[in-house]
Amino acid sequence: MSLEYLANTLINRLDRKKIFPPQLNNPEHLLSAPYKRINPPTRPPNGFLLCRKNVHHEAKLKGQTNMRVISKVSGFLWRNASLEEKEIYEELANQVSLLYSQKYHGHGQPPNSYNYSNYYHPYYYFPSPSYTSHRHNENIFYNPNHNHNNNYTISSETMVYLSQMNFQ
Repeated sequence: MSLEYLANTLINRLDRKKIFPPQLNNPEHLLSAPYKRINPPTRPPNGFLLCRKNVHHEAKLKGQTNMRVISKVSGFLWRNASLEEKEIYEELANQVSLLYSQKYHGHGQPPNSYNYSNYYHPYYYFPSPSYTSHRHNENIFYNPNHNHNNNYTISSETMVYLSQMNFQ
């Protein structure tokens, strides 16, 4: 069965009144995971993710557990929701965000900034398996500030970066 067929079947089986307004609307319950987490969540969920959580809950009751189908249905329902319906989820997301800040940051305000410097590098690696490659230069390092006219050269900064990586 195709993803479209499964999504359409689930949409027809769901009771929209149990999703708009949300049945799962307790901020503490929405912030906690159903299993014990090793690390705290990196950020609180937004309105769409809370809507998706409600769709997931209703879909499980109907016997559907395929996450691709649930995501497709959630996106369809969110795009077709009215502004008033979305606002309810956004207000709920604000409550969850405040609770998140209090629980994980010890105060009522979110952290001022997040340091992405440990996670960002100006070069992106696009690996392609050799059996799908018809050109020899498809595995390149892309520098977004460089004008590419099919010159696949690796800069000295990239070479330093490569020497620090462990390739297996």
